[in-house]
Amino acid sequence: MVVLLACIGGIAGDQFFYLLGRFKGKSMIRLWPALDRKSPRVLALVDRYRVPAIIGLRFLYGLRMAAPFAIGMSGVPARLFVLLNAISGLLWAVVFGTAGYFLGAGVSAVVSSPAARLVVGALMTVLGVAAAMRYMTVRRRAGSRPMTFPLRYQRGRAKAAQGAREDVE
Repeated sequence: MVVLLACIGGIAGDQFFYLLGRFKGKSMIRLWPALDRKSPRVLALVDRYRVPAIIGLRFLYGLRMAAPFAIGMSGVPARLFVLLNAISGLLWAVVFGTAGYFLGAGVSAVVSSPAARLVVGALMTVLGVAAAMRYMTVRRRAGSRPMTFPLRYQRGRAKAAQGAREDVE
């Protein structure tokens, strides 16, 4: 059941972003500059390896959300994308669902008491949060931009903040 729901959710999400890229691509790139940075990489892969790229881009970290959007902008026919998206979504759901099942079974075999599972879960959560904080710190120090809201929203916030400053002065 989990694999089926993951498959349906993955396919629906990618189909939505494909259609968004196909019909609103240029205007969305102005709102989300990260799409503008990632789209050329995706388009180059799709131009060079059309079918394997469409299937495989779902598995590439960092391009997961930009891929269907850029594919929609690239002019790939909708029927071809629907077919390859379904194949890719099913493959992705089976791979990650199976991995999650066996990982969960392995943890259950090693950690048998509920209290021990709670301790292991808390430890994994703490390690995950620490890794995320480390990642964000390294990115900030490297000078890369953090994830931001759309430009239109930022401009509105900047104008509101400027107006507030003028009121104070």
